[in-house]
Amino acid sequence: MKTLLTLVTIALGMNIAQASIECKDIISKRDVVSSKRLDQNTWFTNQEVKWSMIYLNSSELFDDKGNEIKTFGALREYFENYKWDELRVEVLRVVKTGKEYVEVYSYPGDNQYGVLIDIKTGRMIGSIEDSDYYINDEYCKWPEEDA
Repeated sequence: MKTLLTLVTIALGMNIAQASIECKDIISKRDVVSSKRLDQNTWFTNQEVKWSMIYLNSSELFDDKGNEIKTFGALREYFENYKWDELRVEVLRVVKTGKEYVEVYSYPGDNQYGVLIDIKTGRMIGSIEDSDYYINDEYCKWPEEDA
C-alpha cells in the first residue's frame, strides 16, 4: 500500500519573521550555493537539521500508519523509505544583490511545498505552497504570469 503523505503548510498560524528577502528576490536570477537531499547517504549539519525542523514544524506530515512525524529521526526515516518523494535543503543567493536565503521543500505530489528561511536569523520568512511562493503573505508573481 502506498504511503500517504499529508502536507499542509500552516502559514496563517505561524509567526513569520519580516523578510530581508522580498518577492522580487525570489523571481530574480539565483545561484544555488549548496543543495542537499535527505537520504541514507547524506548527513545534515546541525544548521541543516534546524532548518529541516522549521519545515517539519510548519507542516503536518504523516507516515503510512497515520502517525504524525515529529522528530528529525522520523523525518529522515520517512524520506529514506519513500523514494517517490524527497526532502531538499538549498541555500540560494540572489545574483543581483548577493542576498542569501534557504529553501526547505519536498514534492508530496506533483508540486513543491516548503518553507523559506532567513539565513541570518534562522527564522521562517515565507512558504512554498503548491509551487507558489509567498513572503509576508504576499504572493510572489512570476514575470511570465503577466504575459
